Amino acid sequence: MPGAVKTSTGTYCDPGFRESKFRPGGCVPGKYTECSATVMCAPGDTCRDGDCYAESTPQGPTCGELKCHIGRICASTGRCMNTEYFQDCGNGTICSKHHGCEHPSGCVLVAPQRTKQIRR
Repeated sequence: MPGAVKTSTGTYCDPGFRESKFRPGGCVPGKYTECSATVMCAPGDTCRDGDCYAESTPQGPTCGELKCHIGRICASTGRCMNTEYFQDCGNGTICSKHHGCEHPSGCVLVAPQRTKQIRR
């Protein structure tokens, strides 16, 4: 995939993502800050005590008890989602914009062109 980044483990991160500094082979959106192996902060937020903190009160939609940043939406997971990097599959699954949604759940890699069918 054009723009993909090869990781230290030989896997690839989607365009716009980079390898995690806490999880070799894991991928993180390029503009995000990592606090730990399980917590990454959106642009404008900072890491404090292993969690993310906004410098000012986010002004976007409210998802459950969380207030989102402007430009985010409430995903089917009940959490804020950045549509610049992710898509909501509507079944509690969040996938990279470079993947397709698999049903009933999961993400699948989608090639840019069709594969020629093999006659049987």
